Amino acid sequence: MNSRTVVKKHQQAASSSLPSKNSLQTFPWSQRWFNRQPSTAETSPHVESNSSQDWRSSLAFWLARTINPPVRPQHDILIDLSELRQLPDATLGRELARFLDLHHFDLPQTGDLIQKTHDIWHVLTGLSPSVEDEFILQAFVRAQIFRPSSAIVVLVGLCTGQLGWTSLRRSLYLGRVANNIAQWNMEADWATPLEDVREKLGLHRQGISRQTRRPSGA
Repeated sequence: MNSRTVVKKHQQAASSSLPSKNSLQTFPWSQRWFNRQPSTAETSPHVESNSSQDWRSSLAFWLARTINPPVRPQHDILIDLSELRQLPDATLGRELARFLDLHHFDLPQTGDLIQKTHDIWHVLTGLSPSVEDEFILQAFVRAQIFRPSSAIVVLVGLCTGQLGWTSLRRSLYLGRVANNIAQWNMEADWATPLEDVREKLGLHRQGISRQTRRPSGA
């Protein structure tokens, strides 16, 4: 048995011990992580580090699923997208429906309140679903509540160079100074102008990522 065969067998054994892609997709935004289009660096045969980075990220997300204290698990939030689409532009509900339609997302049906309302946090903060902004949002969430998975995701972002220290510090600060979103009755504010909701919650919009911008007229 030559050295190349031995190395290949070890690689196969290591891969089989890691969580599968399907098992990871129950983690809300990891579905978008796995389904996103690969970058040039990821598809280049000359770049080998991204594959290992994705596996480290995947393992971290898999571990995170088991360590979060549930946030208001008995609260069954009701979101009727057909009704939200009929609301006036610039209201919270209309902008949530627009966000979901624009990015072809489905609402999470499982998990605690934070998981089910993940996209609402995007709308409130103005952060896109790009990988970069997902890391920024997780820092914001961690500043708001005790969420070990968010801390792990932030650490992954820092270690893989996909989250910068400046963005991290700003997001942590904004999460600390804002009111507790997890305790807010969001259903009562579907028809409220989004900017009024942000003001009530003490939120400063973090802006739309360089990677994802709303097409004109959307």
